[in-house]
Amino acid sequence: MQTYRVAVTTAVLPDAYGRSLTQAAHELGFTDLTACHAHRLYFLHGRLTPAAAQKLAQTLLADPVAENYTITQPFDTAQDKSPISQSFGKLRTGSPISQSPISQSPISQSPITNYQFIETVYHPGVTDPPADNLLRAARELGIAELEQAAIDWHFALEGDLPDTAVHQLAANLFANPVIQSYTVNRPVAPPFAPPQTAVDHVETIPLRQTDAAGLRQISRERRLALNLAEMQAIQNYFQAEGRDPTDVELEMLAQTWSEHCVHKTFKATIHYTGPDGETQVIDGLLNTTIRAATERINKPWVHSAFVDNAGIVAFDERYDLAFKVETHNHPSALEPFGGANTGIGGVVRDVLGVSAKPIANTDVLCFGPPDLPPEKLPHNVLHPRRVAAGVIHGIEDYGNKMGIPTVNGAIVYHEGYTANPLVYCGCLGLLPRGSHPTEPQAGDLIIALGGRTGRDGLRKATFSSMEM
Repeated sequence: MQTYRVAVTTAVLPDAYGRSLTQAAHELGFTDLTACHAHRLYFLHGRLTPAAAQKLAQTLLADPVAENYTITQPFDTAQDKSPISQSFGKLRTGSPISQSPISQSPISQSPITNYQFIETVYHPGVTDPPADNLLRAARELGIAELEQAAIDWHFALEGDLPDTAVHQLAANLFANPVIQSYTVNRPVAPPFAPPQTAVDHVETIPLRQTDAAGLRQISRERRLALNLAEMQAIQNYFQAEGRDPTDVELEMLAQTWSEHCVHKTFKATIHYTGPDGETQVIDGLLNTTIRAATERINKPWVHSAFVDNAGIVAFDERYDLAFKVETHNHPSALEPFGGANTGIGGVVRDVLGVSAKPIANTDVLCFGPPDLPPEKLPHNVLHPRRVAAGVIHGIEDYGNKMGIPTVNGAIVYHEGYTANPLVYCGCLGLLPRGSHPTEPQAGDLIIALGGRTGRDGLRKATFSSMEM
């Protein structure tokens, strides 16, 4: 098995990505960075010959007119049994990409001198859609020997930067430690985890005989976001069943009961004491405000509200409109691009779920102050500028790939959104009048889209229900 590293550099076009990163670094106070050059990295793994690797580089990875590529073979994984920890050694100063190249495209490029570099790579197991597309495209080219692929970045930094500044830039701007690892002044290793055999083991959670403190600990350690009363309700059920729950059963209940999925706060009975000292009992914030107003007004053009994946209103004699908006706050705080990306994906899914064709996206985004000094940033919190850039890119990226334009939006800046941004994602769809609702019928097909559940379980909804 061979692993090839392909580095692609811009030869004749301006490096727009590198310039945007330089500007972002200056805004964070790193003004000693005079220039950044962003180069794409590809790792190709499989029973590939050098000729096959070169064909992939020439055909799929580099633009022959505007880009230059270099192919190197870091190591043979048949001899090295631990590729994750493999180090390639330092790159030669003055030639930030070349490293005993096997093959190189003919376009020349002036070497960069007096530079340091950062390389980023996704953690093993993180979804990498462009790499998946590369595998598919390779098969269509007849190169079935490509078994794994990864797409990463090499950033060459010019300027008088101390090591501490380079590491700060890597952690706060060039990489997101939640989904990526990075190296400074040494190449990254390919992110290919060794094959693992599935463990056919079902974990059972000892719940029936656990005391209150233990129930709280289980909820906390497994990030179930369930309070003691909810944990005790589950405990009582399985005590009556005469068995303990499996991990899947417990996580399924936690997800179904989560704030994210069932909106417990909106549905709860609220005891509100006003400035005059009088206490008012509110039987559900949603039911007594938005839902109550909608039902009281009872407009005939509202065909469906509060009962399905998306609301439906009349448009004309032939068509209805479906509309859905939801928040994706916690995920966007940790990984802005992916959080907003999947936020748009969720509302597109919901509009499709009521038989509508998505035609437009919308958003309302709330961030911390863009000029917030880095020293005022809470620990382990991304800077608002970085969050904003990632969220906006994530929203436009998902819609653009599906041909759905983002037609309007709004941005709000306030210190209260520094640690936890507010990311509203919306989608508008068009459907023939009367095509929804429908009743499930025997023989209906179920279509599942997206990645499989990972080894981390069903905890995304419960994590989103917890305080940051």
